Amino acid sequence: RSVAFFLLTVFILKVGLFQSIQCLYDAVVSSRSRTHPGKVLAAGPEPGDPADAFSVPTLDGEFSYKPGGARRGAVIIHAFTNKSGFLESLWSSESSLGALVEGLPDSAQVLFVSLDDSSVDDALWMREQLQRAAGRRKKEVLSRLHFSPMPVFTLGNWIPAVLYSWGCTGHNCGLSQAVFTSQGWRIPLIVKRLDARYDWLTARWPQTAFRLMAAGDGCQASPSVSGAVAWVSEGGCSFFKKIQTMALSNASGVLVYALDGNPIQDMNCADAECDAPLGIPAAMVHLEVSVAQALRLGQWVNVSFQTTPAPNFFIGVDQQGALAEMGWFLYPSFSFINWQAQFDFSADLQAKLQTPAKIVSVFDKVLMQGDKGAVATVQLPLGSLLDWDTLELDASLSCPGRRDSSCAQWDHTVQLFVCCDPLGPFCNTELGRWITAFRRWAVPKPPDTPTVAAERSLFEILKLAFDWSLLRPHHIFNNVIEYGNNTMVFDKYRFLINS
Repeated sequence: RSVAFFLLTVFILKVGLFQSIQCLYDAVVSSRSRTHPGKVLAAGPEPGDPADAFSVPTLDGEFSYKPGGARRGAVIIHAFTNKSGFLESLWSSESSLGALVEGLPDSAQVLFVSLDDSSVDDALWMREQLQRAAGRRKKEVLSRLHFSPMPVFTLGNWIPAVLYSWGCTGHNCGLSQAVFTSQGWRIPLIVKRLDARYDWLTARWPQTAFRLMAAGDGCQASPSVSGAVAWVSEGGCSFFKKIQTMALSNASGVLVYALDGNPIQDMNCADAECDAPLGIPAAMVHLEVSVAQALRLGQWVNVSFQTTPAPNFFIGVDQQGALAEMGWFLYPSFSFINWQAQFDFSADLQAKLQTPAKIVSVFDKVLMQGDKGAVATVQLPLGSLLDWDTLELDASLSCPGRRDSSCAQWDHTVQLFVCCDPLGPFCNTELGRWITAFRRWAVPKPPDTPTVAAERSLFEILKLAFDWSLLRPHHIFNNVIEYGNNTMVFDKYRFLINS
């Protein structure tokens, strides 16, 4: 199972000892394997398992991976399909392509494969897209990007098994679709869709069918869309203006169709628009001639929404050679590959933990569930503490299972409190605070100056719901994530005291 690590380094000055403490944070991300006692693992490779060697033909020769080889960087594998609106936007957005070109870690390699029969054309198109983006930025990155013309189902190694067994329906995987039906059609018309940014429009499509009503470009009020899903074209005004106007017309949702030849776009707000709450869902699709024709003839057209499970589009191998999930791409940008590829945090952490130190265990595989948190009382070696000058806190937070789907809903704040003298002024001092990350990233809060001045100290961990409105007015994203539970696991919580 992957594990998120947070390091809090406290330098204890010998002059004044506990009266003056300077705190320094290192937030690090790790992906490594652990096994819960008594857990029966699913068949096939799981996150944290060692990745076997493989070779894949590419447009520029064979790409090979060998465990323990000279190549120490992460390997990211991206499986493309033209059936995904999310991936279409990811590959069509200049800012997304530019992010990969400019931000891919120097040690990382990316292997691009296709899930479709059009794999040769897909490989050529993906390479052309990134060649163009790299040329505009005069950035050398193509030597670390590898494009395979072989479809996934012909690879003959472990990659297909992992992509299929790790399939999901989150923000970066699964096939989001709109389903159109009309009288006289023998079968429904099912097309790919891309919902508007989840952190802008928090409303979700319900599991019901709506009547579809045409409303031009959606920039003017249209009473006819009341109770229906508005069918509007891109252009004429901003996405915000379209959705706001249709919401004021009492539409139940908005489907924006791309003009002929244009790709599906990532619909988002801009500047002050983001502060105006909108209560209806919206998505973008391609213009469907049969839908437009039926509406033009006054025929009744219904639309419903579904997500069809699909293989995972992204998997990784970290610097230690372990398989790793790539997390959810919250919006279509290659920036998420760059961020997830920074598995070298794990290598730095492991090197740090190998230095000689006196280790005091606080929590060891402690399950924290609900609002009660976790409490531990430990003995600190204060009798010999004058011989040491550095106190580090190593916090390892993970999930009950090995998959991301076992993680609790995010976001929560995790706070660490310490009390060494119940009558002293520093009892219940907050020593640290993190936003739960479970595997990859953290938002640390520099603690108030704490005092650890007694041999027997009580440490308390509390988990509170995180209020996003503190960061962005009018946007509190509660229950955005539809899977998971409310359980966290503290694999390790310990002090490392270095001389």
